[in-house]
Amino acid sequence: MYAEVLPNLPRIMSTFHYEVSPGLADQLQAGHLVIVPFGRQRVQGIVVSVSDLVPVGVNDFKAIEGVVDDVPVLSRCQLDLCFWISDHYCAPLIACVNLMLPPGMSKRADLVLQFLQQPSGPITARQKQLLGLLHRRGPIRGRQIDRALPRTNWRSAADQLVRKGAISRDPVLDNPTVGPRKVGAVRLAVTPKKVRAAIPNLGRTSTGADLLSYLIWLWPIEPVLEDLLRSVGCEMRHVRALAVRDCVEVSDKQPVVVSAVSAEDSRRWLKLRHASAPRQAEVVQALVGSQDAVPIECLPHVSMSVIKSLHAQGILRYSVNPRRVRLKLTVPTARAMMLRLRRAERPVDILEYLMRASDATIEVARVYAETGGKWADLRKLSEWGLVHLSDTEVIRDSLAGVTFIACDPPKLVEGQLDVWNRIKASFTQMEAVGCSKGPNDIRPYLIHGVTGSGKTEIYLRAVAEALRIGKRSIVLVPEIALTTQTVKRFLTRFPNRVGVIHSQLSDGERYDTWRRARAGAIDVLIGARSALFAPMPDLGLIVVDEEHDEAYRQDPPVQPPYYNARDVAIEYAQRVSAICILGSATPDIVSYRRALCDEIQLESLPERIMGHGDQINYQATRLGVASRYRSFGSTETGEARTKPLPDVRVVDMRHELRAGHRSIFSRALLSAMGKALERGEQIILFINRRGQATYVFCRDCGVAIECSKCAIPFTFHRGPNQMICHHCNDRRRAPQCCPGCGGSRVKYFGVGTEAVESEVLQAFPGARTVRWDWDATRERGSHERILRTFSSHEADVLIGTQMIAKGLDLPLVTLVGVVSADVGLALPDYRAAERTFQVLSQVSGRAGRGLLSGRVVLQTYMPDHYAIQAAAGHDYKSFYTRELDLRRAYGYPPFAKLARLVGAQQNADRVENEANKISNSLRMRIHEERATGTSIIGPAPCFFHRVNGKHRWQLILRGPNPARLIDVPRPEGWRLEVEPLSLL
Repeated sequence: MYAEVLPNLPRIMSTFHYEVSPGLADQLQAGHLVIVPFGRQRVQGIVVSVSDLVPVGVNDFKAIEGVVDDVPVLSRCQLDLCFWISDHYCAPLIACVNLMLPPGMSKRADLVLQFLQQPSGPITARQKQLLGLLHRRGPIRGRQIDRALPRTNWRSAADQLVRKGAISRDPVLDNPTVGPRKVGAVRLAVTPKKVRAAIPNLGRTSTGADLLSYLIWLWPIEPVLEDLLRSVGCEMRHVRALAVRDCVEVSDKQPVVVSAVSAEDSRRWLKLRHASAPRQAEVVQALVGSQDAVPIECLPHVSMSVIKSLHAQGILRYSVNPRRVRLKLTVPTARAMMLRLRRAERPVDILEYLMRASDATIEVARVYAETGGKWADLRKLSEWGLVHLSDTEVIRDSLAGVTFIACDPPKLVEGQLDVWNRIKASFTQMEAVGCSKGPNDIRPYLIHGVTGSGKTEIYLRAVAEALRIGKRSIVLVPEIALTTQTVKRFLTRFPNRVGVIHSQLSDGERYDTWRRARAGAIDVLIGARSALFAPMPDLGLIVVDEEHDEAYRQDPPVQPPYYNARDVAIEYAQRVSAICILGSATPDIVSYRRALCDEIQLESLPERIMGHGDQINYQATRLGVASRYRSFGSTETGEARTKPLPDVRVVDMRHELRAGHRSIFSRALLSAMGKALERGEQIILFINRRGQATYVFCRDCGVAIECSKCAIPFTFHRGPNQMICHHCNDRRRAPQCCPGCGGSRVKYFGVGTEAVESEVLQAFPGARTVRWDWDATRERGSHERILRTFSSHEADVLIGTQMIAKGLDLPLVTLVGVVSADVGLALPDYRAAERTFQVLSQVSGRAGRGLLSGRVVLQTYMPDHYAIQAAAGHDYKSFYTRELDLRRAYGYPPFAKLARLVGAQQNADRVENEANKISNSLRMRIHEERATGTSIIGPAPCFFHRVNGKHRWQLILRGPNPARLIDVPRPEGWRLEVEPLSLL
């Protein structure tokens, strides 16, 4: 058997063949993760195919050393999808494979270098530097040397030192940084009866505990002190120690005890003296049957004179007994003290807890929490043979603490019902044909529905239908901010069947979700673009919500491949015979064009569905407001209500300036905010800039203070009182004077979320505000916390960037204010107008989603721009028509495809020269291929021409298939982006 393996090495572009040992022949299949020798190192690789045919042209085969995971990590369809992504986006195949592996599972090859001896002869400065590092730090890995000696070609120096015998170099393979979570577990190893019998003897040796144990055993008998010492084998000091602890008491009272001299004499005396001495006779009668001494207190009506008289007659004798010891504690308290002296309290508490749990195996963390025990206690109990310790696997489930209430689906209205019937027919077709017959001919669906039109209910119905026919589903959302709300909606419909993946989960949580998905333990997986690559068997549905969003595009600084998850989802669905549903209120121009050309099935939901009749009437009566909802008319349900989209007022900020009003809030927006706050309603303020001021400016010399690495103005943040570069995260203290001219008139200009919050608090001191931007959501769980704060009306005003524009359903929001609608509108990018229209339409849709009416105030300096006019009128079709005409005129997508080459070098002249050389090579290639439909834009500096200290140049190819022409050599530092969404 021979396996074709793709090594997990970044610069390797092809596969290699390995021999499969007989022990692996029955196990190995495509998709397995294996360890193979490669050159002088061991690397991880993916099995692409397995065959018993000898590969052509290969004579010597190395053998696969082992399998990392017994179960294949990739399915055949996933492998095929990797090849498609690699081919379509011109990306290394191994990078595409790594998309589908959970973080931390992929192993990396490395070298370990170790100092052996000082070399003979002269050495270079670089060799001396490397030897010094190895001598100081001992054996060290290659990646550690990279960090210790940055920008140094130490590998050539290492080669020379290895040949001289000065150092050793051995290949190693890193261990995975993630794996199943193992936690300690404990259970009883013997029966509870044996545990109870063993408890009195647990713990360390303690004479005091032995004394208490003996007293507990005799209780209520009080032993003679001398007998106690002799029986336990201890000394008087041990008794005194217990007496100091108030556990025992030594009685100094000496009781008189009496006993008969002989039974025969006693009976003879009774016959003679019973009548004449009745008191004495009672005493003798009580002693006749007793062989032991009896305390005088136990005899009836006895005085010492009677005892002395009988003693004188020789009938009885009396004596004073020695001291006795008695417990001062109750028996349970004495037992507790005994365990304390033996230091066995915690072990006994653990045993009693385990006995209550019967035969259950319990996590040690839970045992610690319930008993206060420690690992040392469990180890002792295990050594005594009373408990059994083991490791048990625990699933890290990020949804374990999510609360939800299961609910039934609502009835659909006419528009929804029509859309759903057509989608349901596709599921019926899928069920009839089956998924084992290769790709299906079901086209993807694009649901163009206004905000609040019920698209999510269609998704929920589709998931339910997929589950009915035994299929699983993947639901993609663009932002982590939407994940929590989306997950809860799906949990209410499909309890205990939902999983979630996104970047704010720990590697362990993502790994466990990945494993559960592969095992078929998750039926519905929700997440950002990475969720698409989870191994979901029997996949029948892929939903891409907000399909227009750029968050579905993976772009730098993330490593390649640079792909669009929406397009990959469409391809994946075709390959696994699944149904793909795209949804958006503002579809991507390319997607909508494809729908009009019948490549995608277009479905429309033009009405905003806001509730059902009985609930709406009840809420209107309770709140004392007039409902603006209207009936759908003759529908199958008869209860659904719709509501118009919110009114949008466009405010020309130029007029505000002419009127002398210089606040960042127009008079119309201030008035609307005041009225909304008076009524106890909520407000969303949108500004697509974070920070306090977007640039810092010197009024003396007229220079904006820029990041030295990026040539981009710093943004001032009030909280840390710092200037921050939003490209490289470089930070500077806010200057008191201009670093250029030394002038003192340093001012802050522009508006960000922090400045908007300050203005709100200044205008409305009683308002409760919360910010939702990147700075406020760095910590895990921050998105959910902010959403919970605002949705529970603990805040009145939500101020945020574009992450608040998508998918949020907040019924108390009646006013949305767009502080600056034209941010980004004039950028030199072909999608600038589309981005602006989409974000304005989406954020406008957050207003008026509940019973109360909604309105939007849109502030702009470009009120006549077609994107702003279309967004204000909720008119997608007019925007689409105008934008399509412009795209057609300039040859931009969807009328052509783009490929972008971007180079970044620290030397500006070098990157410019490289750009010109690449441009010349591409022009020759276009001429040779006679690709007259392909043109080159550039080379030219990028809009952000310096980022993180590197100068950036770009070339853009525009044509039917420009990526296929870009196989010319590219210098290091140049990357290729196929079908980019941004040219900045």
